[in-house]
Amino acid sequence: MAWSAVSRGLVAVVLVAVALLGVASPGQARAVQTDGARLTIHNRICPTGFTGPDFYGTCHDTAPDPGLPFSITGPESASGTTDANGDVTFGGLMPGSYTVSGGVPGEFADVTYFCARRATPSVSFPFSVVATGISVTLADTDDVVCDWYNSPIDLSGLPTATAVVEPATLTVYAAICPVDFTGDSYFDECFDRPADAASVIFLLSAGGVALTEQAVGDDGHARFNGVQAGTYLLSDSVPGDFLDGRFVYCTFDGGSAVAYDLGFDENAIEITIQPGQEVACDWYIEPADLRGEPIATVPAPTATAKPAGPPATAGAVVGLPNTGAGGSLTGTSAAGGTASTWFAITGLALFGTFGLTLVARRRVQAASRGGTMRG
Repeated sequence: MAWSAVSRGLVAVVLVAVALLGVASPGQARAVQTDGARLTIHNRICPTGFTGPDFYGTCHDTAPDPGLPFSITGPESASGTTDANGDVTFGGLMPGSYTVSGGVPGEFADVTYFCARRATPSVSFPFSVVATGISVTLADTDDVVCDWYNSPIDLSGLPTATAVVEPATLTVYAAICPVDFTGDSYFDECFDRPADAASVIFLLSAGGVALTEQAVGDDGHARFNGVQAGTYLLSDSVPGDFLDGRFVYCTFDGGSAVAYDLGFDENAIEITIQPGQEVACDWYIEPADLRGEPIATVPAPTATAKPAGPPATAGAVVGLPNTGAGGSLTGTSAAGGTASTWFAITGLALFGTFGLTLVARRRVQAASRGGTMRG
């Protein structure tokens, strides 16, 4: 009986060890790995012969039957099938270029694609259409979702053309006007004065959500590529406290310019972008003329302060105006200068008093010797 009990105990220990080893097996660890890139396919079905333009609104809530196969090939290869929602995810991927294939066979449906990062669903992520599906290049931390819309071919046998949602582009040129800008011509007076690299950041947002931002480069341009059609707010990062205002000209596919005149407290315009459209905006920034204006953070001069020299001649402004921070004496250095001045004045006064006393005494002595004090 005792041996049987010991045997049963050993068996139980062995079974527990086997179970633990099974939990930690390399294959299962790979299955739950979350590091690396992630690519998710949303396979959806559109009405027969549908060609757009609103694929998301028309098709995204309708998933095909589950179990459609998808596969990826690239630095790694994997395959899977769609769930009840029409989704399949490939996670823990190494960075690199992947080809995605699957879904409804091409001879029965036309396919339209759209890819975006999960964090910015309105901004297109670059992809290319290949014979078997699409190709995407993923970085190590990318989390990309690709909508895969199937439009069944019309029963009449006339196939519809394969449609691809073509993204738009937005280019913003930032120029800094001189402080003595007359307002006669923004182009003539400001265009040749591009903002310094990274000195201005433009933000694209929609529905109160920040989507993406771009800083100006060495040429003063900020470029947004792969922008999905829609209505956006475009804003800059320059504080209004230092500006008189902004003036913006935007053209759409090279058409007539649309002007936006903004006050110093306004930093955004609303623009509507169509699929595949090229939008270009000249963004003129008008600095406030702070010459001669008191700066609240600098203490007012006192009677003992060193007199200010003549005002400097204003030169060309190549960037945003200096606010004065860091350019004036601090309270400690100013106080030290005042104390030095007082010591110098006091010393001179004592020396002068001593000299006058000595002169007077010598005159008194001379008068006593000569009998007459001469003035």
